[in-house]
Amino acid sequence: MRIIKDTARVRVPATSATLGASLARIGMAHDLWNETTLRLTTGKARVKILGEGGHNAPVAEQHLTVRTMQYCLEKLGLPVAGMELGCTNFIPRECGLGEQSAEIVAGLLLVKAIVDEPEKLTNQVLLQLAANLVPLDAGIVSAIAGGTNLWWEKSLEPEKTADLTEVSLDGKEIAGQIISLPVAASLVTTILVPDSALQNVENMERQSLRLAQDLANLRAGVGKQAGNDDALAGEEIGVQVRGRHSSVEQKRAMEQVIGQVNRSSLLTYALTVAPQYLLEATEEAEALAKMQAQYPQSVQLLQALRKAGWPAVFSGTGNAILVFAAIDEVLGKRLKEQGFKVFASTQVSGAQILA
Repeated sequence: MRIIKDTARVRVPATSATLGASLARIGMAHDLWNETTLRLTTGKARVKILGEGGHNAPVAEQHLTVRTMQYCLEKLGLPVAGMELGCTNFIPRECGLGEQSAEIVAGLLLVKAIVDEPEKLTNQVLLQLAANLVPLDAGIVSAIAGGTNLWWEKSLEPEKTADLTEVSLDGKEIAGQIISLPVAASLVTTILVPDSALQNVENMERQSLRLAQDLANLRAGVGKQAGNDDALAGEEIGVQVRGRHSSVEQKRAMEQVIGQVNRSSLLTYALTVAPQYLLEATEEAEALAKMQAQYPQSVQLLQALRKAGWPAVFSGTGNAILVFAAIDEVLGKRLKEQGFKVFASTQVSGAQILA
């Protein structure tokens, strides 16, 4: 393998490495992207960042994309040259949307883009390279594979790893399974990112009553639109689901379902077959209570959303909120008044080589 190009350009999506604090093995890619350009040079690495993170950029040699590229080139027996990176970042930082995973995956893809045998750097090989740098999680997996994925890592005997992620590099091997989830066609997501410059307690208290009423009214409308799909899924357990107004029979039936499967299994079912169960599948009151002191504004909003019937969770371990529903203009305006940026998202493919 040898280097045949001195320039490349890639883009990598934002990700949720967990869908809620207690669901650590399901990841999702989102329609927010960082784009990185590369030019091989001589001398020290140089990095220019536009957008998110540009005001607080690390020293170039410590940038995760630079470090990832240097590591990969060395392990592949290729010369470690100087480099110039241009980063145009749209993924918000330090809020649970995988900006560090995006930087690592950008480095992996830039190496793949400049070599003469890119087909040898399969997703499995890229994951193994990443695993030698950082602990793998569903965020890195989803940034590479795209979509929504189940991921777990386990130790197996060598002869039993043929169908798993198995590449020997740096004396370390991983045996991990990736399952891409075909999410329901009707599933849409919205990302809410706190804007600290706009948030204050007085503002949130002033808006809270009006927001709560908007949430309830808008969710009732969503429930009416989704009535047909809800009824079809309800037949599977002998009840009909009517928007957010759960009947006693439905609650009892759901308690039985939850008693038969764990929370991750219910979430998998809700994501792929029956999105109307997402509210129950993402319940994590205990985890929210623990996060109250760290993220008071986000916890307050998340609790208000869920109380009004909106399925919503924290993205990863940060304070961005992932809502499994569309946010219309009225509610979007209210959320912005409370200091939250609103990003509509769709299911997207994984990281891409653009040039």
